[in-house]
Amino acid sequence: MTTDRYTIHKTFLYFLDPSVESRYREYILDRAMTFTRVSWGIVILLGVAFSVLDRQFFGESAGLVMILRAIVIFVALTAIFISRSRQHRSLMDWNGFIFVLTLGMFCNLLLLLDTVHDFSIYFTGFFLIFPGVFCTAGLGFRYSWVALILTMAGFVFLFGVISPMPADLLAAYCVFMGGLVLIYLYLAFLVEHIFRKNYITSEKLKVSLSEVHQLSGLLPICAQCKKIRDDKGYWQQVETYIQNHSQAEFSHGLCPACLEAMYGDKAWFKKMKS
Repeated sequence: MTTDRYTIHKTFLYFLDPSVESRYREYILDRAMTFTRVSWGIVILLGVAFSVLDRQFFGESAGLVMILRAIVIFVALTAIFISRSRQHRSLMDWNGFIFVLTLGMFCNLLLLLDTVHDFSIYFTGFFLIFPGVFCTAGLGFRYSWVALILTMAGFVFLFGVISPMPADLLAAYCVFMGGLVLIYLYLAFLVEHIFRKNYITSEKLKVSLSEVHQLSGLLPICAQCKKIRDDKGYWQQVETYIQNHSQAEFSHGLCPACLEAMYGDKAWFKKMKS
């Protein structure tokens, strides 16, 4: 049984044919690099902007938070550098994974250093973090979904084991975060699936168009016998010329008028008509 070269893995969304996957990656990255750099650039700007509030919110832990922010900014700068280097573009498959996991764990640690017995404003950071699965839209779902799961698992471990919070608050957090994870898992899967299906359609259309021979311009045709003169000066039947210059094929028959002209006086023809 032969496999279609455009077959996509049903769960992890990658082309089973490595050559097709490689071409698709280049196709996506050529279009997604600007958005990727903007996403990481926003991370850097927000990291610097909110650093002025660290002393107010974290007190003695502000120094540790500053170190964590510096690590996040370093990761962001590295991701931007990699996005500009064609030599390392294969690493961009992991872009969504790194974005979600780095910022997700950073947000988890901010929650840990904050007062966890009340609803923390830092929990809202997940609304900005989870959309990171789209920062290389159309590529990397097979890795980025793991980052979503790890981020939630890290949250449960930190606040269920390391620094337990009230059970009702932890349950509320987990239900809310679990809902977010499921929503973004579905959306990330759907977006990449659509991107890959559109790519398949585009590639097959290109192949089809490359196989089409178009007829254009003035065609010299005999007014009497209806033969067409080709580029070499030879006269050909209409059907022969068109078959040689397109993908069309002919099947011959007789129209009603020609049937009447050829066999109108024949007894069998008259009988057939009656």
